[in-house]
Amino acid sequence: MVVLACCILPSYPGVLDLDEPSVPESAEHLHVAAKYLGDHIAELSPDLLLLISHRSPGVPGRTILQLSSTAAGTACLNDNWNQFKVSGNISMEETKDLHDLLERKGREVSILQPGDGGIVRLGWGEVTPLWFLSELRGTSGTRSRTIPQDLLMLSPPLPGDGETQDISDFLDNCITLGEDLADILDDSEQKIVILIPGDLSQEHDSYGDNPAYAPPADLQVSTVKGKMTETWRGNVRKSETFDELVEHWVRTLHRSSLVDRAPDISYTPSLSSLAILQGIVERCGLDGEVLCRGSPSYLGQLTALFQPRDKGWRVLGHGLQKFS
Repeated sequence: MVVLACCILPSYPGVLDLDEPSVPESAEHLHVAAKYLGDHIAELSPDLLLLISHRSPGVPGRTILQLSSTAAGTACLNDNWNQFKVSGNISMEETKDLHDLLERKGREVSILQPGDGGIVRLGWGEVTPLWFLSELRGTSGTRSRTIPQDLLMLSPPLPGDGETQDISDFLDNCITLGEDLADILDDSEQKIVILIPGDLSQEHDSYGDNPAYAPPADLQVSTVKGKMTETWRGNVRKSETFDELVEHWVRTLHRSSLVDRAPDISYTPSLSSLAILQGIVERCGLDGEVLCRGSPSYLGQLTALFQPRDKGWRVLGHGLQKFS
C-alpha cells in the first residue's frame, strides 16, 4: 500500500514552545506526543506529504488544490509564536496529476495559485502540525524548519449555502472523496503520508487570563449545522462531549460517529477533513491509535496515528492521555 500512514497532529501553536514560563500541562503532553509521532513518520521515509487542511481557503461543494513551487508561513497567533516557521516545496507535477484524476472521477475540483507565481501562505493551523514533521534528529532546538518531503495541499469542500443544507449528506460526500483519493494514491509510485490538522471543538475555556491563549477576536462558532453564526462564548460541556466522540471515532472508525452524532453536538470545520480521512483509512485498511488529547486553550487538540492493521503495532505502550 502506497499510503504508509495517516496522522492527526496538533494545530494550535500554544503547544510549540515549552520554554514559555506558564505553559498549560496539556500543551506539554501534546508537544511530546506530536514529537514522538514526527519521529515515527520520519522513520517511514515518505516521498510525499499530503496535507488535507480545512484551514486552507475553501469553496462550497468544490475541492481545492494549492499550486505553487513553495509554501511557507509562521505559527503567529495573537502576536505570539511568530518565531516558529515552516517552508517546503509543493510537487507541482503531482498536484496537476491529482487534479486531473479527481476530475475523471467526476469530482468538482479546482487549482488555486497565488498571484504572480508567489508563495502559498501557510496559516498557524498548518504550520504547527507541519513543524513537528519537519524536525530532523538533533535539531529539536530549531524553530525555523524545512519540510523534507514534497507537499500536496488539498482543501476540503465547504458545506453548501442555504438553510436546507444537509450536513450528514455533505460529510458522506467527503467520505467518498476520501475513497476516491485512496484509489488514486494506491496507483501512485510515491510513498505517501497524509496529515490532518488536529483541532476539535472550538469552545473550551481559554487558558486563564493569558492573552496569548485567548480565542481570536474574529472566531465564530456554529449554532446551526455547517454555519458559523455566532461569536465565541465557550461551552465546556459540549466541547468535551464532542472531543470524546472524535477520540472514540479514531479507535472504532464508525461512520455514524462523524456523520450523524458529531454534527448533532457541534459543527466544527475539522469534520470535513476527518470525513475525508474516514474514506481513506477504510479504503487503505488502516487502524487508529490516539496518542494524546487535550485542550490547552479554547481549541481542543488531538494527536493520532493510522497505520495498516496487519502490522500488529502500537506506537505508545500506555493508554490514552487526556488533559484539560
